[in-house]
Amino acid sequence: FSRIYWLLLAISLKCKAEDLLVATKKGSTATLGQVLKLDADSFADHVAGDISIFVKFYAPWCGHCKRIAPVWMEFAQKLVEEPSLKHKVLAAEVNADENTALAKEYGVTGYPTFVFFPPKGSSQRPMHYGGPQKVEDFVRFAGSRTTALFLDRGKASRVFALDVLAWRFAQGGGDAREDMMRRVREVRDRDSAPGSMRASAEMYLKLMEKSIKAEDPGKFLEEEKERLDRLIRSGQLTDEKLSEVTARRSILDGFLHETLLPGGVPL
Repeated sequence: FSRIYWLLLAISLKCKAEDLLVATKKGSTATLGQVLKLDADSFADHVAGDISIFVKFYAPWCGHCKRIAPVWMEFAQKLVEEPSLKHKVLAAEVNADENTALAKEYGVTGYPTFVFFPPKGSSQRPMHYGGPQKVEDFVRFAGSRTTALFLDRGKASRVFALDVLAWRFAQGGGDAREDMMRRVREVRDRDSAPGSMRASAEMYLKLMEKSIKAEDPGKFLEEEKERLDRLIRSGQLTDEKLSEVTARRSILDGFLHETLLPGGVPL
């Protein structure tokens, strides 16, 4: 009995250890829940690979860097607990004193500096983070960037012209709403329109159709926003479904907030 027990325990521990390994790039792996230490030689082996890497550039003599170190470690551990971030984002750090060229390349001028690196194939660029530095703040930022990545990859997305129609739909009465729906339907059915535009119009139109069936269209849009936010945070969606849901969630903002021209000028 004891041999079987120890064998099963060993198998269980092995499975747990493997579950914490993530492939960052072809031929390279890292351990979830730990801060990945990078330098000039290993940086390219992990960054711009299969997952996002959130990097802290620090200096050993920096007092604030020393204070933030346990927070960054807790953030790395928290990523494992968040279903929507596990296997998608990894926390890392670079000693900028020992890797000055690398720090300079990414615009590091003070310490600590936090830079979020998206995975390969993304149209996004590395983004500096300059917000609050509590664990929940880092988690929130990582979640927002991950959501943006899925939206970036989706076929449907927000369109300025359709946002204008969506806002007028949300603010208008019966006849105005019907007119906005007709215009969106024309975009969807236009053969000459790009496929992404038609896919976006279809998503705007579905939200319009569902809202007018509701007793209170405005309340429906707000509740739909909250529902989609919960779905995104749940971590239970497939990548394909998450892409669709994040696109719909983003498009909802076109109904809930007035679209402004460049410079914040109302239409």
